[in-house]
Amino acid sequence: TFAATGVFSATGATTVTLVGSGTPTTTGANIVLVTAGATTCSFGINVLPPVSNDYFPRTTNSNWSYEFDDVANDSIFEKVIPQTITALGNPFNIFMQSSNINAVPPFDTLGYYRKSGGDYYQWVDINDLIGFDNPPQQWVEYIMLKDNQPVGNNWKSAPFTGTVTAPPAPAQTLTVRFSYTISEKDVTKTVITSKGTNSFNNVIVVKEEFEQLVGATWVPLTSTIGYGKSYYAKGIGLIKYEALDPANTVVFLQELRRFEVY
Repeated sequence: TFAATGVFSATGATTVTLVGSGTPTTTGANIVLVTAGATTCSFGINVLPPVSNDYFPRTTNSNWSYEFDDVANDSIFEKVIPQTITALGNPFNIFMQSSNINAVPPFDTLGYYRKSGGDYYQWVDINDLIGFDNPPQQWVEYIMLKDNQPVGNNWKSAPFTGTVTAPPAPAQTLTVRFSYTISEKDVTKTVITSKGTNSFNNVIVVKEEFEQLVGATWVPLTSTIGYGKSYYAKGIGLIKYEALDPANTVVFLQELRRFEVY
């Protein structure tokens, strides 16, 4: 509702500020009636959908455009479709992608995601993701982000075992796992692309590392293969991803150009 009270001090045209209260129940155009004495008029209020508080939104039709390695014509468009899949008894939202920044088909499946509490899960063929021999496929879920933990919090994925064949070397069977650490939280980050510079608040930065099981000991692989860093902004999603080598040099960069979250 919108209302105001008071006494006019003069005749003629006067601006009256109406103070709103309450919470809209319907998105889109809402018509508000105003009555003053025997006169009634109306005005329209456009109610936007509620803003997602997720650090990795999965709402239908939400979409993002990214640029790779600061190359203007090397980009991707991502969107969430209405359909879901069920795995391990849980529904996962489906993200699709197109290499055309203008969202022109063909589209291909990008990934499957869900959230439970403050944990964000990805359902993925780990053989394809890690580089194990594929087929056979090995579908698993793991937590890629926790939004309710402090800086320094670390969690591990379940171990994954697979075979790597790289002739002329013989095939090797490896057991690895992911190690995630929240390195920064509630910070402001700036993203610079060919389309301009944007600053994002309430950002969580997650460091992503590999560990390999050698005998009975888990050995970090950061000093040999490097690591990754994902930047998630509240209500927006992934704003940047960096792959770094052991010397902390960025060897791959993905940055957000634009977004639309529903």
